[in-house]
Amino acid sequence: MVTTTVVLPVLANRQFLNSISHVAGKPSEGDSRTTEQRLADGLVMLCDAYAKGQVVGGREKPTILITINAESFAGHSDEPGLTAHGERIPAHVVRHMAEHANLQRVLLAGSHVLNLGREVRYATDAQYKALLARDGGCRWTGCHIPAPWCDADHLIPWENGGATDLDNLILLCRHHHTEKHRPGVTIHGDVHDLRLTLIDGTTIHTRPRTQAAA
Repeated sequence: MVTTTVVLPVLANRQFLNSISHVAGKPSEGDSRTTEQRLADGLVMLCDAYAKGQVVGGREKPTILITINAESFAGHSDEPGLTAHGERIPAHVVRHMAEHANLQRVLLAGSHVLNLGREVRYATDAQYKALLARDGGCRWTGCHIPAPWCDADHLIPWENGGATDLDNLILLCRHHHTEKHRPGVTIHGDVHDLRLTLIDGTTIHTRPRTQAAA
């Protein structure tokens, strides 16, 4: 095994991680690889494809997701935007990027169906983008794992009849996803004001990061 360290500017790093994440794909059922292992495999796939002159990827191009409020985007405020990994991007840089980008508004209701009921088990890309805008990352108190490394977890478990709807999905990193499903953990509230009581009596109180910052 070999360890390689790369030092990149913030936006170049986002492009790098988004590209290999895009190629690596989301974990499928039965995939036991860690996030780091999948990203490493994605990088190898990109290098292999480049050497062969092939194009790698799915139906969409890699995307850099930046959340910024409407006032800053319109030039009426200098509040910075935030990448999916939590880096702050100056408002003027976001506006400049927008001049050369395809823009997609992420709304909690709109042209994409965000409530799928029991039709499918796993969150769609549209749902995941809405969760990213709402939750910002792992919802577990004190956890700073960014959204791209989180699972879209059913608040009411799928196997217990939970729906794949935005109001029944929260972002949790893999570790806290596992913790939430431990026997004896109780859940109170909803995705907007959630309390989890752990088996040792500890209470985790969490709200969406966008709501908590309001």
